[in-house]
Amino acid sequence: MGHNLGEGSEFDDWKAKIYAGPISGELKVKNGERYKCPFCCTEKKGYCKIDGLLRHALIIEGASTKFEERATHSALVEHLKSSLGKSSEPQSQQVALKPRLAENRGKQYVRPWTGVLVNVPTKWEDGCQVGARTNRLKEQLSRFCPLKVTALWNSRGHTGTAIIEFGNDWSGFGNARAFESYFMTEGHGKRDWKKKENGYSGLFGWVAMDEDYFYQGPTGAHLRKKGNLKTINDIENEGIRKTGKLVADLASQLEVKNRHLNELECEYNGIITLLDKMVEEKEKLILSHKKCISEEQQQARRRSQAIIDKNQKLRSELDSKLNELDVRTKQPDDLAARSNCERRSNEQEKQMVHLKMAMLEQERAEENVLKRLEEQVKKDILNKIEELKQQLYEKNALEFEIKQMKGALDEDKLGKLQSDTNALIVKDKESNAMLEKARKELEKGFDDLSTSGRAHIGIKIAGQLDQKPFLNACRRRPSEGDLQLDAVKLCSKWQEEVKNSNWHPIKVVEVDGKEPERIIEDDAKLRELKQEYGQEVYEAVTKALLEMDEYNASGRYCKPVVWNFKADRRALLKEGVQFIVKQWQSRKRKR
Repeated sequence: MGHNLGEGSEFDDWKAKIYAGPISGELKVKNGERYKCPFCCTEKKGYCKIDGLLRHALIIEGASTKFEERATHSALVEHLKSSLGKSSEPQSQQVALKPRLAENRGKQYVRPWTGVLVNVPTKWEDGCQVGARTNRLKEQLSRFCPLKVTALWNSRGHTGTAIIEFGNDWSGFGNARAFESYFMTEGHGKRDWKKKENGYSGLFGWVAMDEDYFYQGPTGAHLRKKGNLKTINDIENEGIRKTGKLVADLASQLEVKNRHLNELECEYNGIITLLDKMVEEKEKLILSHKKCISEEQQQARRRSQAIIDKNQKLRSELDSKLNELDVRTKQPDDLAARSNCERRSNEQEKQMVHLKMAMLEQERAEENVLKRLEEQVKKDILNKIEELKQQLYEKNALEFEIKQMKGALDEDKLGKLQSDTNALIVKDKESNAMLEKARKELEKGFDDLSTSGRAHIGIKIAGQLDQKPFLNACRRRPSEGDLQLDAVKLCSKWQEEVKNSNWHPIKVVEVDGKEPERIIEDDAKLRELKQEYGQEVYEAVTKALLEMDEYNASGRYCKPVVWNFKADRRALLKEGVQFIVKQWQSRKRKR
């Protein structure tokens, strides 16, 4: 898996020469679907699959001590990668990447997952040992997806040992196991390294465990500094504890936020009630004030009208007397001969007229007085109205100022309420995202957990039809074919109908202010299904439709859901976690 650092330029020239010459034209590598090494295998028996040839070339490239041999096989690796377009990682190794947890639960591994690579080629240069660059080693190990390669050094230089880091997750564990399996398959594992004879060449590798962790040397010191020992059971139990704690913390936070939201809602309702009461009192005061002004205006109008009516009556009587006097003064001269008694009577009448005129003048003076009195009354009324208006203005100004102050206070409270509400919405979204993530982890845990058929908590495929009702319906119908096949075809046909996003015979309604419910509408296709195949098939299809709409309405495909089969509903996150914990505890006791 590499060559000495001092050979760089000459090695690359030789490799390029081999790649451009014999491999590209003169030497045959492929024979149909079989391959062989053109430098090592000359017989017909040397043919193998491409992954075997690639593994052979990589081992010779990294383990051979001959310069030409490493260069030719390095050129062969490049030819297989570029010309044939094949991945440097054979499929057989990809399959081996999946960790087999059940066989290794009690063993202690170094975490983060770590590999040990020994017997790295080194040479003496400038007074110390030097070896291949870590980037070169990382490139050669790229099939195992290493995160970091660290060479170990001591006072003399490169120790010939490198530490390979694969990360903390399960995919890193799978890469580490594949790394170890590769070297074990090639006879270059840990046991082979311990049993090797002097002068044995090539790289050896394995996964770091407790023996390496406590090893007294650069390897053990590095592992103790960078990692710690964990068993598979320890890691799984730690994950379960973290999940349970996360669920409990989220539930507690949600309860506190709901309580705080209820308190804010009560406070807001109290403020709204107080404002409504103040507005109602203000409207009552305005109506009372308008009523008082209207009554005073009506009384003033009645008094003024009575004075005007009395003056009109006096004017009518005066006009009548004056007309009568004019008629008498125009009579003929023969009236002059009337008796002195009549003359005296006329004189008396004239005196009476003068008296009447004096009385009229007095009445006119009284009328003027009444007019001035009326004007004064009107003036007093207007002054009173102005005074009441001023009082109303001052009162309105004061109420407006109070309202502004309360409005500012309410804005602060409403602003704080809005801010708290927005914060709660964000927290709620984050909580929902975390809960959804926890549900996915829980579903993943159920995938890895094998339970008995009697378990009340497990995985249910939401939206998937049950074949039993269709088989019963086919049995009731006359048929000469295979009932089982007919039932499967019928079930498959209606499963596709359920997945069809253009068919949606469901509507969401809210009943008595409660949570919205999904109900099946009167659909022609469902009526025809019920008439032809019966109530049992109809209920199976409608149940699958409701499940699909509730758990995957946007995607319209069947989705695995953690299910409480006893209650016939989706299991709560808490129920799922408790069930898994009980299963693990039960398995521990059995072991």
